[in-house]
Amino acid sequence: MAVFPVLVFAFIRLNRQYGREAAAVEALEDTSQPDPPNYPRRAVLVLVDDLDLAAIAALRYARSLRPTMLRAVHFVLDQQRAGHLHEQWLRAHRDIPLDLVDCPDRRIDRAAGELAARQAAQPGTHVTVVLPRRSTAPLLGRLLHDRTADKIARLVSRIPGSAATIIPFDVSARIGKGERQAGTAPAAAPADLAAHGLHGVTPASHVAPRRRVTVDGRVHTVEIRQARDSCILACTITDASGQVTALLCGRSQIPGLTPGRCVRLRGTVSAGQDGAVLINPAYELLG
Repeated sequence: MAVFPVLVFAFIRLNRQYGREAAAVEALEDTSQPDPPNYPRRAVLVLVDDLDLAAIAALRYARSLRPTMLRAVHFVLDQQRAGHLHEQWLRAHRDIPLDLVDCPDRRIDRAAGELAARQAAQPGTHVTVVLPRRSTAPLLGRLLHDRTADKIARLVSRIPGSAATIIPFDVSARIGKGERQAGTAPAAAPADLAAHGLHGVTPASHVAPRRRVTVDGRVHTVEIRQARDSCILACTITDASGQVTALLCGRSQIPGLTPGRCVRLRGTVSAGQDGAVLINPAYELLG
């Protein structure tokens, strides 16, 4: 009897919040959307605390954004630690500059916000702040981490012309995966697949341009991409060996072609920005 009124009040507030969000989405759908902004300068700042696997993964992600300016930033809270990081950076011959920024009040979120604001203040500039974060077990994460990345992302996202991206990296799982792969046998070659009852089906990892292939797999992602005069339905198909992308031009939806559905694709492979792609392949929905 004591808890029930509290729950009712909480559910009413929650329902009201969902209603406000739904109304905001409908208001956006009713208005004509302007063309997306085209920034001539895209600055990407990767905040690094140490040169570890998580930082390397964040740097690789930052490169994939194809920025016009890419820099790594370390906020100096300990001079000795900053000096050690600088020496590591020089030994690794990184082609990405490392900036050491003084932070005397130890408020990294404020310093990151000011740095992003200075970059975003330059005309025609969009700033992306990349934050690597080591993933740990929930209880261990609460004990070891103070959620600084969340604070920085929350502050940076409020600055006009800037955005923040947190890159989680499970170090323990990645190391364990590497150890397991080191102790396993190599994958079967295409000639060996016929002996396993897969004759005529090409593994996704062996798809090559200008080859006509048949690929069996499960739909992992369905994405609608905008073209100039129409749209493209992009589907990522995965099997045990890898993934391949199918582009269906002029389609925004295909009944039954949904994530989790097994499908067979037949077509000629082309080279695209995302790797090997099948453009307008013949498809068959499998049980």
